[in-house]
Amino acid sequence: MAHLPLELVLLVMDEAFYLPSGLPDWNTLAACAAVCRAWLPFAQQLLFHHTRVGCKAYAVATHIQHILNRPALANYIRRLELSVSNRSFRLHSPKYHASETQFASLVANLPQLYELAVHFFTPSLDPRTVKQLSQGPSRLQALDMLESFIPSGVVYQLLQVWPSIRFLCIRTELLDPLDIPRPPFSLYELSSTQSRHLPSLQWFIPPEQAQTTSPLQILEIGAKFLEVENEEIILAHAPHLRSLSLVQKPDAGFLDRFSSLEELVVTRLPLSDATSYRWPQTLQHIALWTELEDYVRPLHPFVHAIASLLRLRRVTVHGLLNRHRDYASLVDTCQRKGVELVETLIMNESRRDLSKKGYLVPVDRFPRALDALNRRKMEIDVIQSLHKS
Repeated sequence: MAHLPLELVLLVMDEAFYLPSGLPDWNTLAACAAVCRAWLPFAQQLLFHHTRVGCKAYAVATHIQHILNRPALANYIRRLELSVSNRSFRLHSPKYHASETQFASLVANLPQLYELAVHFFTPSLDPRTVKQLSQGPSRLQALDMLESFIPSGVVYQLLQVWPSIRFLCIRTELLDPLDIPRPPFSLYELSSTQSRHLPSLQWFIPPEQAQTTSPLQILEIGAKFLEVENEEIILAHAPHLRSLSLVQKPDAGFLDRFSSLEELVVTRLPLSDATSYRWPQTLQHIALWTELEDYVRPLHPFVHAIASLLRLRRVTVHGLLNRHRDYASLVDTCQRKGVELVETLIMNESRRDLSKKGYLVPVDRFPRALDALNRRKMEIDVIQSLHKS
């Protein structure tokens, strides 16, 4: 098998890349790397594509030094995940948390880095760290602020360093931006469902940006963000939004302004209320997390709504809904329309679960797939061509 054409080998490795969780199958890729010299670069390219620093196999310092000593391997890293903390916190867990200096040194030596996913256990970065980061690669496209129990303002500093960021996920509590100048970034995607407090939605997605050539297209927001002061900001972007995810049911007329919506995910919407909404005819994917009461309420309002959507390709529902007495009518309607019906027990609970959300890349069609084609979009040359188009 070592004598197969290398193009075919790469395709086989691509197929073996993922586990059901959506994470890379590092064991299989490591085995491929050991087959022969010809396979090694292909396997390493995938093996280091998504790198976690501070895992159980390595202490942080050892892992970072291993990467820094091998520039060729560092060049393969597209998604970096790690924890960064100040000195006082690291006294409790120094083995698995990087210092700010280690963090800045590592990122500065990753020229092809596309996405950064970090737990920040510090309210802010030292100005020296920010300066060091600003002197490194400047093409970062995606930032995932992972959970931590310390309110942080690091996201504002990182957006100053990397105004190139287009995909932003916030899953930790933020400090107020205060008088921090807003850098000239423009988001393609904003996700903030896990944030208990987003001080200023307008700071991240100003209404005036809705009129730009690269408006916001994917928005995922928590219950607190449908308050009156934020609704106008959201609705300003509504005509351009292609994907909207909510963790509570919206008001009946809320969806009327979303004229280009292709994907709608709502985690608390009684299916019996489906006829209360005017569903955008542009919808291709609907994912609804049902209330417990839905298992005894009639399902026909939801079935009727599904039947009325001409472009719909996929419906995702809670797996327990298949016990509903009217579930057969939903199955029949989807089959007649050629719509894929998917049952799941987890509905976008965690951004880190890549199998649920896919890569943070521009979307051709919804739901966003976790595949080699989308992984290819994380390459710098592809990013540049997408910007030009």
